[in-house]
Amino acid sequence: MSMRHGHARETGSSPTYTSWENMIARCYNSNSPHYVNYGGRGITVCDRWRDFRNFLADMGERPDGFTLDRVNVDGNYQHSNCRWATRSQQQRNRRIGFKLDGVRTDRRELAYELGVSEAAIIYRSRRGLPIQTARLSSTRLQGRAWYVIVEDSPLPLTEWAKLNGLTYKGALGRVQRGKLSAIRFRDLPSERRAMVIKNWSVAV
Repeated sequence: MSMRHGHARETGSSPTYTSWENMIARCYNSNSPHYVNYGGRGITVCDRWRDFRNFLADMGERPDGFTLDRVNVDGNYQHSNCRWATRSQQQRNRRIGFKLDGVRTDRRELAYELGVSEAAIIYRSRRGLPIQTARLSSTRLQGRAWYVIVEDSPLPLTEWAKLNGLTYKGALGRVQRGKLSAIRFRDLPSERRAMVIKNWSVAV
């Protein structure tokens, strides 16, 4: 389809238009492989940017070697929170190494497992605060953290995945498909919840 802005044509879309299309898909197309980390987490595109012409007016052409990046990774797609960034800039923005129950993980996966925002992880790590306090105080934890019972002890799904050579998403997929028996933190018996809290150890 040809459009007046000249970025979407039968011969192919421009890099800028492709970035816009991918942004929309990540947030609103549940069939997108990236939806779980964007739309599935409540990330949206501002009303103004639902029209490509406004996105182009605000961001300009995408420079070669750059991609669309959100400054606050928990924020929405809007002019005040977006920039064209290099891959290395994006990685520095997204990946900060942590250990959760002795298993190396990144900020996004850590936030998902604890049931808190990535912003909460960044805030505590930059100020030298114990990250486990985010876990203890989070009501969202009650519906998100999974544990596998191994030898009568609750083992975090992240650690179980590591021991079995899987990613956290792979292990979670098994739980969701009924291939792996796991239990949410809120459903653990009180004595096992006490074991979990006693053994929480998150270190930068």
